[in-house]
Amino acid sequence: MTITTPLNDPNSSLVEGWTALWNGDLSQAATICAEQVTVHFGGRAIAEAGDHVIDASGLADLIGAFRSMRPGLTYRVVEAHTTEQWGYCVWDAGRGDLNVGGIDTFRFIRGRISHVYSVTAERPMGR
Repeated sequence: MTITTPLNDPNSSLVEGWTALWNGDLSQAATICAEQVTVHFGGRAIAEAGDHVIDASGLADLIGAFRSMRPGLTYRVVEAHTTEQWGYCVWDAGRGDLNVGGIDTFRFIRGRISHVYSVTAERPMGR
């Protein structure tokens, strides 16, 4: 994982864990997610399945299935900021000639991710 904006904010480790999770470290879900976690994706490819996530295990299963159809896809943080209650992450992802970006927003409860909104763009977000 390459972070182009230093993460020194409260809960920055959750953004790092989120990126590691999307890069295939599915064990991160149990570490970074609240007991109940919800996620809403803007992209049709994963939106409906995301609507059914209610916990870390379901999120890990969803991401594992997503990655199984996209081997080699790698995510990196372009910019992120967190507070005690919320955060955002601008990211890029790529695999061969597929290069996209997106923005995730987070709600945190007691140092864990409780809710995520995620939108994927048609091009990388990095400068």
